[in-house]
Amino acid sequence: MLADLLVAFPFLRPLLTIDPDLAAVLYPPAAFTADERAAQVAALTATTVAQPALGVCGLAMTQLLATLDIHPDTTPPGTATASWSRSGRLGSSRPTRCST
Repeated sequence: MLADLLVAFPFLRPLLTIDPDLAAVLYPPAAFTADERAAQVAALTATTVAQPALGVCGLAMTQLLATLDIHPDTTPPGTATASWSRSGRLGSSRPTRCST
């Protein structure tokens, strides 16, 4: 998810330090068998991993758009990334992981 963006825009890479374990699931090593690939997909699509992964990817996109002076006008219901962006505090603190 968004690996090409992290290569093209290195200033986004520090977002991976929010949760190094999550980064390892988002960008696992190459899978050489169907079973390895299935295990990687299962690990990423587990709700406790998928939601924070989407959050980190959303932050990456939000930060990239902010460098282009593009900011959300409204906050859609249930969009934590947009709420954090509108607060003006992007990058100033670590987001709280809500899943257990």
